[in-house]
Amino acid sequence: MIKKLTFAILSAAMIFVSCSGDKTNTSASEETTKPVVAGDSFEPTTNIRYYNLDSIMSQYSLCKDLNDVMAAKQNNIESEQRAKTAELQRMQQQIESKARNNGYLTEQSYNADMQNFQSKYDQAQRYIANLQQEAAIESANQQQQLLDSINNFLNIYNSTRHYDAILVKNVGEYFNPALDITEDIVNGLNARYPAKAAE
Repeated sequence: MIKKLTFAILSAAMIFVSCSGDKTNTSASEETTKPVVAGDSFEPTTNIRYYNLDSIMSQYSLCKDLNDVMAAKQNNIESEQRAKTAELQRMQQQIESKARNNGYLTEQSYNADMQNFQSKYDQAQRYIANLQQEAAIESANQQQQLLDSINNFLNIYNSTRHYDAILVKNVGEYFNPALDITEDIVNGLNARYPAKAAE
């Protein structure tokens, strides 16, 4: 679930890093000495690189650890849901069995059991809903943590490279493979992230 949500949020946000390289104002005399270049022979001066988000998601240790945490939380929710469902089914079967065997001497006693069952059902619903809400909040916090980590690294990374932009490559888009810096980013992110084994 975190991976899909994380991918949706991160792929929707193209991360641009402004170049902080030397940009000096040219004098009027320098501008007049530049030759006029024909449109067909103009070479773009924008210095752009890109990275593949899927590779970041699958290779960045922080992302793997966050996915493990969310998978464990989701498994816990499903386990709790199964336990509550089994408990409610047992209660329902007991009430039905008692009713079939004339175990209720009065309508009031039957209604009391039904009210108790409804109360247990409502409690179980609220309990599972609370667990799911907590998981959703934690997932959102983890997504922000991941995004902040990548953005912070890109700012540091670009402070020595001075690219005009670092883009996220989306499915179906083409970029020259020579502009791919995914491996650099993955290695840099993992170098900054303390692995569990080192803790």
